[in-house]
Order: sequence, then C-alpha cells, then structure tokens
Amino acid sequence: MDAIRLQWPVEIDNLWTHSWAGALERLIQLCDSPTPKICCSINALTLYWMRRDHEFSTAIKTCDLATADGASLVLAGPLWGIPIKERAPGIDLAGGLLDFSQGQGWGVTAIGPRPVVLEKLKNFLHQTRPGLYISTELWSGRPDCAEKIGQRLRRRGDRLALIGLPMPLQEVWLRRNKETLGAPLLMGIGGGLEILSGQARRAPQIWQKIHAEWLYRFLQEPGRRWKSTWRSTVLFGLQCLRWEIDKMTSG
Repeated sequence: MDAIRLQWPVEIDNLWTHSWAGALERLIQLCDSPTPKICCSINALTLYWMRRDHEFSTAIKTCDLATADGASLVLAGPLWGIPIKERAPGIDLAGGLLDFSQGQGWGVTAIGPRPVVLEKLKNFLHQTRPGLYISTELWSGRPDCAEKIGQRLRRRGDRLALIGLPMPLQEVWLRRNKETLGAPLLMGIGGGLEILSGQARRAPQIWQKIHAEWLYRFLQEPGRRWKSTWRSTVLFGLQCLRWEIDKMTSG
C-alpha cells in the first residue's frame, strides 16, 4: 500500500490500491481476527474532513484498511503517482461480506440511528439472504451506547458489525469504541444501511460506469446533499488543479 500526500496535507498509508476482489478477500480474513479491526471507505469528502477534523483524520490514518470508495480517487490517483486499480465501494464490500457470512453461518450486527431503517434492513435480509444471522442495534449517542451494544455483540459472537452513521461521526465513534464493541471486523458504511434495506436506491450501473454516482445521489436529494457535493467535487477539483500547477511550476 502507498500513501496519499496532498497539499492539505493528508497521508493515508493503509489505502487499498488493488482489486475489489482482493479487498473483499482481505476483509474476510479480518473477520477471523482475534482483535477488533476497522475498515473505512475513502472518498473526496473524506479528504475534506481530514483537513478540518484532527480526530477524524487520526481515525482514518489508524484504521486497519481503507478502501477507495469514490471514483474521484481513482481518477485523481495518477496525479499523485498512486494508481488505484479500481473502486472498492463500501456498499459492494458489505454485500460481499453478507453473502460470505450467510454461507459460513457467521453472525452479523447492523448498527444505525434510525429504527425504521434497521427494521426494514432485517426484514429485507431475511428475504434476500435466508439463513443469515442478522441482528440490529440502535445507536443513540449516549455515553454507554457502545458498551451495551458491545456486550450483546460479544455474547452473540458476531464476526462482523456494519455501522451506518454520518461522516465524520462514524469513524470517530468507531475509533473511540473499537475495543468496547469487540467484533473482529467493524465496517463503517454510512448511508449503505439504507441501500441494503431497500430504503434508498443506488445509482444504476450506467451512472456508476461513467463515474457519476455522486450526481445521481445529488439529484435524488439536492437539498440534503448540496454541501457534501460541493465539498467533494468543486473543492476537491480545485485542490487537484492547484496540486498539478504547483507540481509543474516546481519542476
């Protein structure tokens, strides 16, 4: 793995730059870990928050595996001398882990802040992946939330926990409570719980192929997503342009 170094500056030494299938294989291995491991998905918005939130930046740098979720990292990677072979979106990796867990009889816990989403997720997974041992836990933000969830999670012996909280809260909470939660693999997937539950639609394949999944999400909820879209497209593009200009002038 290589390090991404931007001018803000940002270093991500644990970024997976190889294939999606390789990332899934690595995550499956982590599900057998004797100590808790954290997987984070990285996109342009991640880099924005890393510049502004020190604790969030530390959480990303110290996670056990970071995967390139956004097409922007794949497209901009060559500017940094870091060829990322392909995207490894968290939602796709989560789906692959659920399929593998179903076959192995592993227990899975989904943690999120919305009871309706958790209930729909559980019902949907029972229909689409019969036999999967899926449990749900409501995130409350209370000081004892992680401890109570961790007690139940460890009692069940679940191998995988999928956490659906907003950025940067999700990664910071996971880092603070890694040992308390105790599952071999803790994976933050943000709004992925809504997609896995059928509550939200993912962009069609054609949008994904032309690297416009971000635009599809924005058009679905422009009022909610305009800030994150601005930060992850315009500001990120301007920063990449500045980096390229500085590289040419310094050369």
